[in-house]
Amino acid sequence: MAESPAFSVICPNYNGSLFLQACLTSVLEQTVDDLEVIVVDDGSTDDSIEVLNGLAATDPRVRIESQGNAGSAVARNHGIALARGSYIAFIDADDVWHPQKLEKQHELLLRATMPVACFSNFSLWPPERDGRYLAPSEAFSQLEPVDEFPGIGVDKPAFVYHLLLQDVFVWTSTVVVPSTVLHEVGGFDPSYRKGQDYDLWLRIAARYPFLRHPDSLALYRQHPDNITYRYSEVNYGAVIVENALRSSGLSSPDGQMVREDIMRRRLWKLWSDYADNCRHHGKYESAIRALASARHYRAHYSNSLRALVWRVEQKLIGLR
Repeated sequence: MAESPAFSVICPNYNGSLFLQACLTSVLEQTVDDLEVIVVDDGSTDDSIEVLNGLAATDPRVRIESQGNAGSAVARNHGIALARGSYIAFIDADDVWHPQKLEKQHELLLRATMPVACFSNFSLWPPERDGRYLAPSEAFSQLEPVDEFPGIGVDKPAFVYHLLLQDVFVWTSTVVVPSTVLHEVGGFDPSYRKGQDYDLWLRIAARYPFLRHPDSLALYRQHPDNITYRYSEVNYGAVIVENALRSSGLSSPDGQMVREDIMRRRLWKLWSDYADNCRHHGKYESAIRALASARHYRAHYSNSLRALVWRVEQKLIGLR
């Protein structure tokens, strides 16, 4: 077997043929070429395999694996099991990297005196009015980066678990993790149909510090098929936070802690927003259960939540 590369790039794909060429070209044209690309096709029914075979035929660093449709968590874990790199990086099939992404993050990782995970800022990449997207070079120069908790992890490794409990600011297509850390903590939990990445970053952050590159090094392509925007029968956002609190508490390994009242407010919002989403999709019984969970975190309803309760109850009365 050939010498292990520095980076293994894992890309799950399901029916992403429209975006795969741009995504994988941005990986293969990195200024760091010591990498392998493992694309795990998750039972696509479009022409993804034809696109992937064409790319693999022109670059031996591309490896294609196929599985029955089982979700992105299983696909990523499949790729992780095959990865040979010292570092594992992730990219979703509809996203694009800056040409220097791996080079810039590698420089940070090499300076670290302890095992760390590394992420970067990124930019939201919406379509223009005509439905087309800015060219990546234009998008990186024109679009503002998403920069939550500015400065955290930029100058030196920082423990961010207590901050991640409050907001999801680590985005999958920017993350590079030492393979040793990933294998110790475990991969993506396939029982979560959404938010598996958030769960994993919380589990890593409960043990290890993070570094952040302040530049926008990836583009998050926004389109209607993004799983982030789909309705779900489970409030994964709240469930993941609740499970993290049960397993790791409120504190980062260095003792920094999020206040309990802040977490109660966050969980109240996660449940009340989910209740409103249930109502919007006509899931009134689920909305009532979600409202009960929201009430658990605050002793009283706000005016807006009382109005939501009234709307849901009136709808239920009308259905019975």
